Amino acid sequence: MLRAGYDYIPCVSLNFSGLESNPGFKITPKMIYEMANAVIYGDLLMCLHNQTRPYEVEEGASQKLVDEYTKRLGKAFGNGVAMGLKDMKKNMAEIVEAFAKIPVKEKNKVRVGIVGEIYVKFAPLGNNNLEAFLLKENAEPVVPGLLDFLLYTIDAGIVDHERYGLGSSSRFVISKGLLKLIAGIQEDMIKAIEKSGCFHAPSSFYRTRELGGKIIDHGVKMGEGWLLTGEMMALIDEGVNNIVCTQPFGCLPNHVCGRGMMRRIKAEHPDANIVAIDYDASATSVNQENRLKLMLSTARKLQNIPV
Repeated sequence: MLRAGYDYIPCVSLNFSGLESNPGFKITPKMIYEMANAVIYGDLLMCLHNQTRPYEVEEGASQKLVDEYTKRLGKAFGNGVAMGLKDMKKNMAEIVEAFAKIPVKEKNKVRVGIVGEIYVKFAPLGNNNLEAFLLKENAEPVVPGLLDFLLYTIDAGIVDHERYGLGSSSRFVISKGLLKLIAGIQEDMIKAIEKSGCFHAPSSFYRTRELGGKIIDHGVKMGEGWLLTGEMMALIDEGVNNIVCTQPFGCLPNHVCGRGMMRRIKAEHPDANIVAIDYDASATSVNQENRLKLMLSTARKLQNIPV
């Protein structure tokens, strides 16, 4: 921004390690908590939408619910409500119940997990509409939530203080409290999903952390770090053996913690069907899609699912 002549514009950086001063903008623990609550709602809607959309009898029914609750919750946040624990539990139960009422067909598609660098993992522009491609190929996308990445960044600061003495003691105490509080609300979301009996609940952050630690050290935290490995392990633990590891071309942390851990993961789980796909402006979609189709073909053979 400085080189482009926009140095007068405040730059907001979502980090908890003091890398950016965020001029004119201060990220407070209260703001992080409110942001985390919004992310939890988003993760819940994404989780239920992905499990309903491939099987809905009426096309677009689940998207209508996503739009409806996005608008409703947006207004609630604007009015300063929907963030208390009691309100969140009530809203989450209501959202799960609403999605459970959508008429669906038999669930017999290949479930494919999507992990990777944070932008390429979530943004259709960054991964050539990966979710849409999987749906077209008669598969069900399974995407770990954004909240785990938020908790991972908080956890990284805690690890830095415990191992290297970095950061103040007060920041350390606040970070531990925030992690416990936000992870607790995530547990409430998981319980709401499990209670319905209609949907697969995602793994908690603590479970993902535990599983990732079996393969890679928690001190590996450049980029997505151990979380990337942990998400692959968590997906397999949930019964999702087919995984697409999305990565930008030349992203070293992603190559180490994603592609680099695939052999170790497969040694633990021989049935794991993992493919690493590079997404770059110079990469052709044909090559990406062919590799995805090969992975899907293997998945269908393993699960005896017809094409």
